[in-house]
Formats: sequence, structure tokens, C-alpha cells
Amino acid sequence: MNWSLRETLVYTLGALLLAIGTWWWFDTFEKGWQARWHTSKEARQNPMLAATRLLTQHGYTVKVEPVLRDVLLHPLPAGTLIIPENIGTMNQQDASTLLAWVQRGNTLILRPRYGRFDEKSAPDHKKDRRTDADRDELDPIGKRYGVVLKSQYECDCEDQTAKPQQAEVSKGKPAQKEFTLIGFPDTGYALQLEKGWLRMRNELGKENPDYSLADEAGQFVRIYREGRGQVVLLTDNFFSNASLRKYDHAELLLSLAKLPTAADGKAGAFVIVQGMEMPRWYRSLWANYQAGLIGIACLLLLSFWVALRRFGPLLPDPDDERRSLLEHIDASGRWLWKVPGGREILLNATRAATNKLLQRRAPELQRLEPQEQIRLLAETVRLSSAELVLALHRPASHIPAEFTRQIHTLQRLRKFHER
Repeated sequence: MNWSLRETLVYTLGALLLAIGTWWWFDTFEKGWQARWHTSKEARQNPMLAATRLLTQHGYTVKVEPVLRDVLLHPLPAGTLIIPENIGTMNQQDASTLLAWVQRGNTLILRPRYGRFDEKSAPDHKKDRRTDADRDELDPIGKRYGVVLKSQYECDCEDQTAKPQQAEVSKGKPAQKEFTLIGFPDTGYALQLEKGWLRMRNELGKENPDYSLADEAGQFVRIYREGRGQVVLLTDNFFSNASLRKYDHAELLLSLAKLPTAADGKAGAFVIVQGMEMPRWYRSLWANYQAGLIGIACLLLLSFWVALRRFGPLLPDPDDERRSLLEHIDASGRWLWKVPGGREILLNATRAATNKLLQRRAPELQRLEPQEQIRLLAETVRLSSAELVLALHRPASHIPAEFTRQIHTLQRLRKFHER
């Protein structure tokens, strides 16, 4: 192999290695998107947010309420009401109100209470020490249909799966399917639902009311006729944000929402109740005694308005002791000195009295000019011309010392001519 061919092979191999390295670099370190699971704030606050959006897209008016008693404070709208997380906890009064509403052609979806362990085989710390009356008070609707929830390891049902599926497979038995089937007349095919670890068990035996529709085993979904409406019992919340996307749970929700249909064919309302806690005391008080509270508020406002005129310090009792004339004169003078124009009133009154006295005692002054009057008075009374001009012709001074000098000069004139 000559040198030229060797050099060509080396360059070709180097170019090939460079191309492979470049491709590996951009394929490995290329910026790309990576999906991550994220739960929004709205989804955390509303466990049935996905179901709410689904129903809204299909024309249903969805309303989410935090507690049941807030819903029952007002008349329920026609349609469907679901309580997905109550586990049968409800009092008799609320149950009677809901059943009366269902009988008018509406649908109620909820879960019965969880049943107790077998008292004979259960250990002491797991025995249910409540009486049957206490349990019935917690779940009057479950008592009405004779249904409780049991674990799959406690339920003596036909599809009992107490043993693990691995043991069944090891014995040559096929593993049981992880879903159950339920069919609705309007769908034309069966819907698949996930099997949870809870089952429905009949407590009344043959006396249990017959349900109108259920899944293939009658252990996960049951629909009972109640008047013109339906009561739907579920073992699990198939419509939560995590469960709605599984199997045909979303289609099950829409099928249940179609059960109550208005006379005009429009979709009814869908109310989702998140819990069973009691409402705030002030909301219950306002809902039941609204007129009385308004009346009490009006009376309080009226009483406050009447009492407003009596607020403030009490005035002292008037003094009946008679005062001297000098006190009245002093008070009048102080008041006139403070009010606008009061000083002019005091000075003009003193000037008028002085001029009247001069007309009577020195009439010869009236024939003289003002300058001659001032000169003659200054020579007679022995006052300076400036003081006489200030007292007889200048306006009342706002300086207390000058105003006092004006009054004092007029008083000296009167005193001199009264002798």
C-alpha cells in the first residue's frame, strides 16, 4: 500500500469518526421537553375538578358546595346531586329531605357506610362497640336499602378474592379480571369499571329491596328506584380527578347524569357536595331567621339614633346668684372686643357720648374747623394733639394698648367738661 492510499484512508476514517461524534453529541445533549406530573391549585381544592369540566362541556350546570347543610338551606334544583366522599355519614333529617327530593324525579349518588368486622372472629381492638341504632343513625339511606360496604377479604360474596391472584395463578386458575361491567339502555354496550377493595353486602338478606340496575355482580354500582327518581349507591368515588380517566368512569358519570331529564329535554343541574360538616352558625342563623335578624338590626339602629342626642358630658347646673353691674359690663366689653366690628361699636358709642357733652358744655367748638377744635381742646384740657386726633377721628385700633388710649382720652374729655 503506497503512502497516498494510506493517507486517504486515514482522512476518511477521521471524517467518519468526527461525523459519528457530532451526531452523538447533538442526539445526547439536545434540549427537549420532559413531561412531569403536576397538580394545579384548583385540582387540590376540588377533587372532582375533572368531572366538573366534563359535565360543563356536555351542557350541565355544575355547582360545587363544601358541605351538605349549606345546600339544604335552600330548595334543591332539579337534576343530580352527588356526595362522593360521605361514606354514609348523614342524619335522618337530611336523608328525609334528600329522599323527598329524589321522589320528584331527581337522582342522588352517594356511598353507603362501611360495615363492621365479624364480631366473633375480629380481635378485641377491632370490634365495633357501637350499637345497631347508632350505626343506623349514621346511614339512614343505607339502612333503607339494607346495604353496607365490606372489604373484599371480609365479604362472603360469589367473586370473593381473599387469596392473592398469584396463588390462584400458581394453582393453574386464571387470574380474575380487574374490572366489572355495567350496561345502560342508551349506551348499547357494557361499561368497564375498576374493581376496588370494597364490596356491597346485603344486611337484610331476602328482604333487601330489589335494585333496577347494577353491575354484573351487584357489588360496585346499584341503582334503586325511589318514586320518579333514582338513588345510586357506589363503593368508590369513580369520578375523582385520579379515577375519572380509568376505564369507562367518565362515561358512567355522563350516563348517571342523564337519568333525570327535564320535561323540555334539557340537561338538569349537577350539584357536587364535597363534605358533610355542619355549616357555619351565622349562615344557618341567617337562612332560618332572616326576617327576625333584619328587625333586630333596625331596632338597634333606631335605639342608637335616639341615644345619640344624649351622648357627651352633662352641662353644669346654672348658677342662680345675681352678678354685679360691673361684671355684666366687663363681660359685654370682652365679647364686643372679640366679635368682628365690636371695637368700632365701643369706640363710636364713647365718641357719640363725648360729642353730645361737648355740644352742651362747649358750643363754641361747633363753629370751628376740626383743626381749630383740636388745638383749642389741647390747650384747654392739656392733651397732645396726636392723642386727640387718635381719639376723635381715627378708626378703632386693633392693638389693645392704642384702643385703651383712645377710650381713656375720650373719658378725660368728658370728665373735664362735666365739672
